[in-house]
Amino acid sequence: MAIDTTAIDFGTVDVGTTATMAVTLTNTGGDPFGPINIFGGAPPTAEFNASQNCQANTLPAGGSCSVTYTFAPSAAGNFTDTSNFTISETPSASDGENFSVSLAGTGSDPTATTTTTTSTTTTTSTTTTTTSTTSTTTTEPTATTSDAPAPTTQPPSPSPTPSPTAPPPTEATSTPADATTTTTTVPRFPLTGVAFAPQPAIVVKVDNVDAEPQSGLNQADIVFEEIVEGRATRFAAVFHSAEANPVGPIRSARTQDLDLLAALNDPALVYSGANEAVDAALQDAGIETFGEATPGFFRRDDLTAPHNLYANLAAIRPQIVSSGDAVPVFQYLEPGGSVAGTPVTFASLLVGSNDVRWDWDDVQGLFLRSQLGSPHELADGRASADNVVVLVVPYGTSAAGGGPEAETIGEGQAIVYSDGQRVDGTWSRAAPTDPFTLDSGGTPILLTPGRTWVELVDADHQLADG
Repeated sequence: MAIDTTAIDFGTVDVGTTATMAVTLTNTGGDPFGPINIFGGAPPTAEFNASQNCQANTLPAGGSCSVTYTFAPSAAGNFTDTSNFTISETPSASDGENFSVSLAGTGSDPTATTTTTTSTTTTTSTTTTTTSTTSTTTTEPTATTSDAPAPTTQPPSPSPTPSPTAPPPTEATSTPADATTTTTTVPRFPLTGVAFAPQPAIVVKVDNVDAEPQSGLNQADIVFEEIVEGRATRFAAVFHSAEANPVGPIRSARTQDLDLLAALNDPALVYSGANEAVDAALQDAGIETFGEATPGFFRRDDLTAPHNLYANLAAIRPQIVSSGDAVPVFQYLEPGGSVAGTPVTFASLLVGSNDVRWDWDDVQGLFLRSQLGSPHELADGRASADNVVVLVVPYGTSAAGGGPEAETIGEGQAIVYSDGQRVDGTWSRAAPTDPFTLDSGGTPILLTPGRTWVELVDADHQLADG
């Protein structure tokens, strides 16, 4: 395999826009090459992203595929990064050929302006400074004498990404009446309603049979609990605003995951594998999957298989190539908003045969989880959530293996627990790529910004609270 270039310079690109360039990989041998497994590729810097059309393709002699890069500067300034990836004809990266592409680009802020207002005696200069995507826009008036030079606008410095449990930032600052004001809406992490960083979600299938204490569930933005064979349950833990290092134990995927994955805009899937029919369905859907052969996976010697497979998401994320940036699954309250519902101190329910209880802790402002009569302990403490969303869904039978299959397209009853309140309503979703719409008598149900557990229960849920 040969690559046509090892360096891409996007030049100057305006903040808020995206530039695209690609490298071409060509089979220079005399025999077909493939089916291709491609590992890595996604640059770690948020301003750059990558996608590719090589995975699973077989290139004839002289055939080619491409890795496409985008540059979307979040602020003015220079950005550089390196994309490293491996092309292999086997599921092992160690059997492949390594490639490296250096990336460079300059962000330009076309909205950065200097406005001057002149009176007979003084000149008032106002400098507008726009911060990075997780900060606010402020304006401050500066009085100078009429012959003083106007201040220049400095490029912003990126600010740290807030933790997923940090309070949302202020959306805009107030300024004096005679100042020029610029207001910027602060984007948020789409799966928690707090800060935003454009990157794919990673869905990890986590065991819930002989698996406690699991690792990483309290770092997930959303945890879906699904009924599987034998009315046991399994978790689909969605990571976007935080990582888990490690997360596990990791188990296999099911066909019911496909509709849930689609709502997240083509996320990456970390799993232990699946039967042939499920894997074929995942491939047909274009889901980028990572299994045990992926760097970052490991097995714990102190646990018994199959309950001992774990992964470090810090090692997985740089290998993501083709997944899409996460989009919201639910709607969230604005900063300072409150939930209007019925106060509760607990909620108990059956998810399959799993006896689950959530207790409201007013001091921590969290719901604390128990299952099978005991606190649900994780490697780093008790399982908890800001929101518990109970969705009553029909369960059919999967054509790939015959197990239960949650039907999350349609509509049904929804019970939402948030900020110590219960809100009753309905859920609806017309297509796999749609978010979940939660409604209470014509009013959208908005969640508290933070982490959410979704209990996908059937009609025998035996929900009680008080």
